[in-house]
Amino acid sequence: MPELDSVIIPRGVEYLFTKFWELAGAERITYGELAAYQAATGSTLEPWEIEAIKAMDSEYQGFIAEKNREAVNA
Repeated sequence: MPELDSVIIPRGVEYLFTKFWELAGAERITYGELAAYQAATGSTLEPWEIEAIKAMDSEYQGFIAEKNREAVNA
């Protein structure tokens, strides 16, 4: 998705974007999926990291929904 290529990732939190893309899909990321991810990978996410991933997912899902609307209306 070329439009996402322009996203500027703040220094020091690049790892959150990696985790986000490991979790991202067609459906919203749930807290259950985040718990399963932590159990499967052995990583521990801080509450603020979980909320950041959820916020990224919300933006991503909105982006996908808009692209889908545009494709239907094209």
